Amino acid sequence: MVSMISMKIFTRDQNDGSIHMFLSRPVRRWEYSFGRIAGTWLLTSGFMFMLHLTMFIIIWYHTNEMPFRYLGASIICSVNLLFIIVAVCLLSLFSPDFISAILSIGLLFTGFVSDGGYKVLSSEMLKTFAPSVADPNISLWRIFYPKLFMVQIYADSLISKTKFIGIGPVHPLINIFIFILLLLLLTIFVFNRKEI
Repeated sequence: MVSMISMKIFTRDQNDGSIHMFLSRPVRRWEYSFGRIAGTWLLTSGFMFMLHLTMFIIIWYHTNEMPFRYLGASIICSVNLLFIIVAVCLLSLFSPDFISAILSIGLLFTGFVSDGGYKVLSSEMLKTFAPSVADPNISLWRIFYPKLFMVQIYADSLISKTKFIGIGPVHPLINIFIFILLLLLLTIFVFNRKEI
């Protein structure tokens, strides 16, 4: 859903002429592009936060315990939304909107399969039943690939109060923040040079 919302951020404004209205005022291009990305992130994070707040209220009602860890996990998961928004916006500057959304979903899917496979192969149950299969050899690209799935697992470990085991030496949140920063800088740079 986030990729579908993000894919039209720049082209919709360009097609209806509102981008010219925004940029004819004392607004720099980087401020415009950053503002559109940040606004989309706040909107989609707000919807996700409402979903998690609903779960918080349901659990609180049934258990009489206030599980604040759900709200913390919601904030952590919103980092993944920002990554997808920035990736789709960058790709939409080079390719048609639908293709940029599909490519970002492919990027997301690859990470989920890679990191999800690692999580399954390193589970205690698999180590018990098939010790030879449970020793995954991690490729270098998997260590540095965007850790979207591992951010979800980290948020899940906060909710379930279990120990978090990641891939590689860098925490998944740091990994994602580095990718977000790089993609955001690239998006702003390309948008600044794009002819409108």
